[in-house]
Amino acid sequence: MFTSKPVFSKFWRLFSRIILVVVPVSVAVLLLSLTVFAKNTYYINDGDRVLVHMTYATDPAEILNEAGVELDSGDTYTTQTVPGASEITVQRRQSITVVRDGVSTQVFSYGETLDALLKRLDLELTSQEVISFPLGTQTYHGMTVTIGKGETVQENYIVQMPFETVYCQDPTLPEGEEVVLVAGVNGLKACTDLVSYVDGQEVSRTVMTETVTHQPVNALIAVGTAVEQPGLSGMLTTHTGEVVRYLRAYTFKATAYSKHDPGCDEYTATGTKVRYGVVAVDPKVIPLGSQLYIVTNDGVYIYGFAVAEDTGGAIKENRIDLYFDTVEECLRFGRRECTVYLLSEG
Repeated sequence: MFTSKPVFSKFWRLFSRIILVVVPVSVAVLLLSLTVFAKNTYYINDGDRVLVHMTYATDPAEILNEAGVELDSGDTYTTQTVPGASEITVQRRQSITVVRDGVSTQVFSYGETLDALLKRLDLELTSQEVISFPLGTQTYHGMTVTIGKGETVQENYIVQMPFETVYCQDPTLPEGEEVVLVAGVNGLKACTDLVSYVDGQEVSRTVMTETVTHQPVNALIAVGTAVEQPGLSGMLTTHTGEVVRYLRAYTFKATAYSKHDPGCDEYTATGTKVRYGVVAVDPKVIPLGSQLYIVTNDGVYIYGFAVAEDTGGAIKENRIDLYFDTVEECLRFGRRECTVYLLSEG
């Protein structure tokens, strides 16, 4: 009997061997491709600035150019590998001026300590010389280092301690007027400093003591808050021809009310019955019980003689409310500017 079983088995064994070889190779090629074409992460340190840049590039100069980091003449960089990324540190060339015995020399540094810089330049200080910075100081661009004869002296001096100005309100003075109640006096402080000089130039100063010898005296100034009113104390001719003296004249905004208004009744805040001639005022401005004479500035109404006997929640400062017997009269009056003459205070 014919059968294909041995042929099929040979074919299957051959196919399995091919699979075992091809698949690992394909996987390796794929992983290699992913590695080659994956973006790399770089940390770029440029002084106080740190940039994170991702790129396919591997050349540091190209990476810095992509990240917009420009290198000036003399600038350089270092690279190192950190976990999960690479690090590029830009080293900016610093111009340092070294002054020794009055002679200036320009040298260059990349941020080393002053001690390392002197050792690199083979500059040794003699026992008579001092330097203007501690040897552990990091160099920086534009730094001037002075080496020369040094001395440290104690300096005593006096400084002034400025006084402060304090303001207080005075209701008896016209608004805005100022009166000096206490003149300010600066205080005095005695100081002692330890000052170091190199070749006659000050390079450091340390405050040793500070002693207050005279405490400052603050200035005290009174500021007036009283609002001046026009026409203080004068003579007034009323609509009846009567001539009366007034103490003060005010310009107020006036409204009208009657006992028929919601919230109003037949009695005033002082207990009297409401009637024509009763006015609601702010007692802080016009005392209750004061005698008044009122005319509107447009000349339409002469309210006449009145008395301040009532108050109101909305009646504050330069607001007054004039009583009328009917709602119709209140509506006709509306809101008007009035001159209120204070004839006598309550």
